[in-house]
Amino acid sequence: MRTVRWMAVVVALATGTGVLNAQGTRLDVTATGGYMMPNNFNMAEYNRWGAGVEVSWWQRTSGSEPWKALRRYPSFGVAASFLYIPEGTAGHRFGLAAGLRAPMWRRMEYYLMLGLSTYTKPYCLTHDPENIFIGPWVSCLIDIGLQCNITRRLSMKVSLVHTSNGNLYRPNKGLNYLQGGLTYAVVADEGSAGAEPGRRPAVAVGTRNEVAVTASHGLVMSRHLMQDGYYPCYDLSAAFLHYVSPVLAVGGGVDLWYNFSHTWQLPRYKDRYPLPLYAGLQAVSEAFWGPVSLRVGVGFIPLTSSRVGMRLYERVGAYYSLGHTYFGVGLNARAGMIEFVEWSVGYRIPV
Repeated sequence: MRTVRWMAVVVALATGTGVLNAQGTRLDVTATGGYMMPNNFNMAEYNRWGAGVEVSWWQRTSGSEPWKALRRYPSFGVAASFLYIPEGTAGHRFGLAAGLRAPMWRRMEYYLMLGLSTYTKPYCLTHDPENIFIGPWVSCLIDIGLQCNITRRLSMKVSLVHTSNGNLYRPNKGLNYLQGGLTYAVVADEGSAGAEPGRRPAVAVGTRNEVAVTASHGLVMSRHLMQDGYYPCYDLSAAFLHYVSPVLAVGGGVDLWYNFSHTWQLPRYKDRYPLPLYAGLQAVSEAFWGPVSLRVGVGFIPLTSSRVGMRLYERVGAYYSLGHTYFGVGLNARAGMIEFVEWSVGYRIPV
């Protein structure tokens, strides 16, 4: 009952704000469904299907000069969601998140939401000892996805959702969701900031390239180890970026890193090389808002130790630029499970 009351307040706040219908606002209702997967590929017996609804309110910004030239603008908003999961190991999921949505190309937009989630059956040693995925009543929620605008009011989207508690409470393997949805805009007052779906940019694009070189120092999260404490990780990456618009660049790159936690892990397997050099190849996208940018990468690790981790990895970093130099903080994950937090400094080389 406590969870129901808490989420009722959340939904009321999220939906009540949308009816203000100020210039450039949207109130979306999404019918969503997807597949729940534990954050461990060896536990497929817990996979489940689920379906639910999401209500979100968005405020479109006036935009910086590059955005004005494109006549398409980023939006910021909040979303409240519910996902019904029959026989879900942690019960059903409620969520509240805030984030941004920005245009990519023609009808496509991407979005990133960060927030909190709660489940109807969190871990309880007495009543539910099998739930080793979600520990406390409140966990984090990360939602990354793509949206295709079919008409001014109707759109489709697909997303990857992750919930866990960041190792602040155990157990904490976390749960992942691959979700899809059909969205209808109940309120769609785009104002002067709006653009018809698929409208071409009003500026020339594809005329700028750069190589972004980044050096990072990270801390490996202790949940990957059988003891307390943190280990350092050092990373060097280089990415070629092509600007498809003044505010969005895409490309690919190479990552090289040493993870010092493996000096403790791998000797247990009698590995002859306890500190392997990891090399990864990744696809990269970076969006810009003035001096602030958000870089997202997904990659594959061809050079690694067979004893540690998955070969798929993801990176998310937020940066602030001072000329060609930039500083930032980010996360590195393996198949959706955060491996380390890192602090970075980099330099952009025009080519």
